[in-house]
Amino acid sequence: MQILPATAYFLAHLSGGSRFTESDLATPRINVAYGSYYLRYLLNHYDGNEMLAVAAYNAGLANVDSWVAEANAAGRQLTVAAIPFPETRAYVERVLQAQREYRAEYPRQLGLE
Repeated sequence: MQILPATAYFLAHLSGGSRFTESDLATPRINVAYGSYYLRYLLNHYDGNEMLAVAAYNAGLANVDSWVAEANAAGRQLTVAAIPFPETRAYVERVLQAQREYRAEYPRQLGLE
């Protein structure tokens, strides 16, 4: 789930994990657990705003907080098109498109019917 070691150490501290080592990220079960925990943390931080959480997963919390603050100071909300990092903008577009496709393909399994 492409968790950077510094982020994983932060998450270990946040969750009370005391035996985390960087090599744990090579264990799929641990990597997915940390990535999922981090995504939930970001969703909570952004009050459920999936676009902001996905952007922060890619570009970092501090960057997205800065972009949101700048947008708010200008009297607007941050949009995907206004994300200043092209890589992050493309990442967010891909993730949100995949989410739409998944929800369209599997509505019953997701309880969307």
